Amino acid sequence: MSEQITESRLPEGWQRFLSEVHVHSLKTCVREGTDFVNVSGKTATFSCAVIMASLDPDLRAKILEPCTNMHPKIAFKMDAAHAAVSLQIALDELVCLPENALENFDPDDRVLNLDTQSLWSFETGSEYWVETKVEAETTRNREHMRFVLEVGLKTGLLTPTHVIVGVGYKALLEHLPDELLDRAINAVRDANPKTREEHDAVWLGVVTPEELVKYVPLDHIYAGVIVPMAERNEFVDKPEPAAVSNTEPSPEVTVNSESDEDVDVALDSLAAPPKTEDESPKA
Repeated sequence: MSEQITESRLPEGWQRFLSEVHVHSLKTCVREGTDFVNVSGKTATFSCAVIMASLDPDLRAKILEPCTNMHPKIAFKMDAAHAAVSLQIALDELVCLPENALENFDPDDRVLNLDTQSLWSFETGSEYWVETKVEAETTRNREHMRFVLEVGLKTGLLTPTHVIVGVGYKALLEHLPDELLDRAINAVRDANPKTREEHDAVWLGVVTPEELVKYVPLDHIYAGVIVPMAERNEFVDKPEPAAVSNTEPSPEVTVNSESDEDVDVALDSLAAPPKTEDESPKA
């Protein structure tokens, strides 16, 4: 289940990350329109009053016209309070659906105008990293976590070191299949990286986000990679509760190797490099 997401046009990496992850969560149904805006009988992340108060007259009218059948001149002159009442009535009376409001509220405009921490709260509200017994939900959640990791890397919010060290070498040994471990170890041996960044980039080149979400529990990835990223970029103003992994450490770890030299390479490659202070705070 791979969704094509239009790339954000926003200037900052953290903005593009939020916009694209936001769209993906809705397109893959990790989140629903009714989770975004309040409708009768259900409280969501944003009220109509908050949305309308955050927008200029042009953007308010862009939503009001199709959702309430309001004349453009009237919609443009509506103040935030009256616009919110009109939109709420249209939603409660099913004149429009939350999805209709979102269709006329560009994702980049949502990131530019709505509160960043509230948007992040919307993204994490489904707790998509929590284990589920429903196969379709598991597939969907893995796909979303893969997308979050890849967009984080693309926009610079994550580096290979954030991902590999965040997941942890112990977890990689515990959860990855031997064949994948061997390929990563051989890649490190062939590349002979000189720095931690080069070392972790080689690892992530083999153990890609797609492979990580397939084998490593999502709650472990969330706690070790996503939560620190959110804190670095001020998507939260205090540490989130760490997600607790449900997996128990393996009593014994083995790596398929053909010689003692391969075992030494494996141990050297899996030794976590010294940590440095996190970079890239949100501008």
